[in-house]
Amino acid sequence: MISLALVKNDNTIHSVIAVDDIWENRILDFLLEHKLPYRGIVCRSTDYHGFNCFKHSEKALRKNFPRSNHVYDEATDSFIEKQPTDNASWVFDADGGYWKPPVDRPTQPPGEGMKWAWDEPSVSWIQVPRTTA
Repeated sequence: MISLALVKNDNTIHSVIAVDDIWENRILDFLLEHKLPYRGIVCRSTDYHGFNCFKHSEKALRKNFPRSNHVYDEATDSFIEKQPTDNASWVFDADGGYWKPPVDRPTQPPGEGMKWAWDEPSVSWIQVPRTTA
């Protein structure tokens, strides 16, 4: 199974379609025949099998599986999340294909009943109470 991302001129994701591997070339031919590139949409293939929901996978084709909040970055040939607006200090990790805080999370465990959370105003990790649901 392969997924094809339809990417608009502004590099935002229009939609993603999944097709069996044997149909990939036929689908690409169909999209080209209907002049999709001339309508401002380009098709980029991606590999769903390389995507891990819980961790960015280095095996993923084009870094990440494309989602509606992603853009296609031509410089790195990858699908990346738009920079988080509530975390303006975060930096883009081009090797991993994701945004990360400019300061690594502390390696020591947080205090009893606490957890580490990113605090944008201080641009640092702080301990906050762990909530129970």
